Amino acid sequence: NYLAAKMLLFTPDKCKTALYNADDERVAQAMAAVPAAVPTHSVGIRASAEIYANDIEVGERGCSFRLTFNKRFRLSVQLKLSGIFNVYNAMMAAALCDAVGVKPDAIRRGLDVREDKVGDQFTVIAIVHDAAGWKTGEIG
Repeated sequence: NYLAAKMLLFTPDKCKTALYNADDERVAQAMAAVPAAVPTHSVGIRASAEIYANDIEVGERGCSFRLTFNKRFRLSVQLKLSGIFNVYNAMMAAALCDAVGVKPDAIRRGLDVREDKVGDQFTVIAIVHDAAGWKTGEIG
């Protein structure tokens, strides 16, 4: 089961903070089972999420929206990429940056990039498709 395999990532020995798409009901329900030792933060386009986008406008040349972080601060975002999926990608990237202490202005500037490479460091996010893949290290 794909979701069960992903849930193996959210244990205290593998995860310090969990960010999840609150707009996916199956994921939101599954996250309720994450151990209390792993702080969780919801991300979505509904105001019920802790980190959410609203005033979303999607056009041929990009997207604009307002991103609110736990009611701590808001950012106006102008993406050079079109499509609602890119709003979700940007929200999750911004939430990850916030979780590791990146300042709001740097997050906004990072979302406004026009090149593929930003800096000289990167993080690999592993997407495990099933429990067997996690156990054997086969990540796809």
